[in-house]
Parts: sequence; structure tokens; C-alpha cells
Amino acid sequence: MSNSKLHHDGDAGLERIKKLEELLAGSPANSSQRRRLAGVIRLEAAVYRKSLDADQAARRLDRKTAPH
Repeated sequence: MSNSKLHHDGDAGLERIKKLEELLAGSPANSSQRRRLAGVIRLEAAVYRKSLDADQAARRLDRKTAPH
């Protein structure tokens, strides 16, 4: 997967998290909807962090394999 694809996926993940946070802010306190949204946000955040880690690893690999 190319760096630009990883970056795009990361951007999309961040946008999903922002939209979910907006929904969370408008949900009733201590509701099942709020708990579900919080769980989905945690999952999206984990996927987002993994995409950042993968992007960083790809950049490191590119530097190692680039001609000097």
C-alpha cells in the first residue's frame, strides 16, 4: 500500500472520529446510544493509530531502501 493511500485512509479515519464525536456530544448522558458511540469511537481511534503506525513504518522502510 502506498504512503498516499495510507495518508488518505488516516484522513478518512480522523473525519469519522470527528463526526462520531459530534454525535456523542448530542447524545443523552448515560444512555445506551452514548455508550455505543463511545465504543465505536474507541475502535475507530485504534484503527486510526494503527494507520499512523503503518504510515510511519512505511516511511522508515522507504528511507532504508532509498539509494544513498
